[in-house]
Amino acid sequence: MAINGELVTADEDDWKDILTGAFHGETQRLAAFQGKIFMLGRRTSKFGKEEFSEFLEFLIASAAMEGVTPVYKSPPRDDR
Repeated sequence: MAINGELVTADEDDWKDILTGAFHGETQRLAAFQGKIFMLGRRTSKFGKEEFSEFLEFLIASAAMEGVTPVYKSPPRDDR
């Protein structure tokens, strides 16, 4: 990942800001302070149930498009 023009390993907070911004289709949600520009992330804790469910679907689809297999903390439920 390139951050500030340098190839770096993004941490989990960086990825969360990037993915929540992408989920909302935002590339311009930036703030400027003292001549510096900052990307503003969204707080997933403020998502409602429906929005969070849509966000999870977005994450799974994005991972699949990039060839990444999601790792789940608990096994999938069998709702039969």
